[in-house]
Amino acid sequence: MTQSLDALWEKVRAQKTRIPSLYGNIDFDATPERFTDSMDIRSTLPQQFAKKHREKILADRDRVERARAYTLLGDTVADAYAALMSEYSFRDLISMLKKACDEGLDAIPDAPQELVDFITAMETTPDWGGHGTGP
Repeated sequence: MTQSLDALWEKVRAQKTRIPSLYGNIDFDATPERFTDSMDIRSTLPQQFAKKHREKILADRDRVERARAYTLLGDTVADAYAALMSEYSFRDLISMLKKACDEGLDAIPDAPQELVDFITAMETTPDWGGHGTGP
């Protein structure tokens, strides 16, 4: 099931308050440099693909706006764990993650909630998982 475009933009903008150390200074209303919705801007797509598909793709305004939103969406679960580098060293974060993957979360006494969330997300099969149809 595809989430509404409004819900997607809400998720994008929520990054600013959810993980301010990583996203606090990002203007999510600004279009990224690497993104265009105009035929007038030269594309880096392979010429053969661009000639055949680009105009049709850009004509679907909902799909283009959805792509722009996804361009700005990070991996909020992994990013929250990475944001712990102000409290833990990079090496410690990698060690905890590796140990949790190898031995389970119970092997990490006092595991940070961000690690628990990260491992849980990795172990959770999405609603579309296993059906062969993709998201």
